[in-house]
Amino acid sequence: ERLTRRNMKLCVMEDVQTNGKPVAYVDYKLRVDSDIEMGVALTDKTSRKKSLSTGLINYCRLMFMSQRLFTGTYEENIAMRKTLENCGFTINYFYDKGSKVYTGFVRERIDKTDPQNMLKLTNSVYYYANSLLFGVRCAAEKSNNK
Repeated sequence: ERLTRRNMKLCVMEDVQTNGKPVAYVDYKLRVDSDIEMGVALTDKTSRKKSLSTGLINYCRLMFMSQRLFTGTYEENIAMRKTLENCGFTINYFYDKGSKVYTGFVRERIDKTDPQNMLKLTNSVYYYANSLLFGVRCAAEKSNNK
């Protein structure tokens, strides 16, 4: 296995089993507020249970250790939600004006071509992870204020 970085994607390659095609990747982009948004973390079905997505997400956190990371997934994607939580991500809560409560779920359409089909709606769950240096900065500020 080897790790490559191409066009804002991190890929894990296994040349023997996949003829040089990526078996896991995560894409990311720099947002205008200087935080990082991770888009997709996928692992080929034959390579799951090897913590490849976990490794890529944590590598991304190390690459951008001074920035917050954001990402999301569907509510029913339990494996990805567990992976994100294991990598230090926390659910990003939103205020729902309709119900007047804070929620971690955002109702979204899966198929934009058929917005009336209620079977094609799902909840998205959005996550964030503070920068790895956040705790260091907070501790330094605390000690400087003494």
